[in-house]
Amino acid sequence: MTNRQVWSLALGLLGVTPAGVASQENFGSSAAVLGNQVAVGQPANFYGPGAVYLFGVDDDGSWQEVGRLFSPDSAMADGFGRSISGTPERVLVGAPRDGGAGTAYLFQAPASPAGDWTLLARL
Repeated sequence: MTNRQVWSLALGLLGVTPAGVASQENFGSSAAVLGNQVAVGQPANFYGPGAVYLFGVDDDGSWQEVGRLFSPDSAMADGFGRSISGTPERVLVGAPRDGGAGTAYLFQAPASPAGDWTLLARL
């Protein structure tokens, strides 16, 4: 006997691609749930260093961009945002081609919702 569970879509991010993101920049190729926010990667293969976009749900249930993470030192094609993992307080972002060997960037959430995420470490 098997135990089958049925999954249902709770919320979707359709139509929330940030302005200025082109289809070749791989927006959505990685994602992570960070409590009540979602982090979405855009590693920008060969078009730029990449970014991670943070989204939250507002009171009417629609998704809004609430922040962005960038590497302070990534170069074009490093793949920043190719992988993402984290918690509501911290997020780890991978840049697999940075410096030839790859780098992981650890960010700390802001103390207030209006603040910026802080880079804690480059691993």
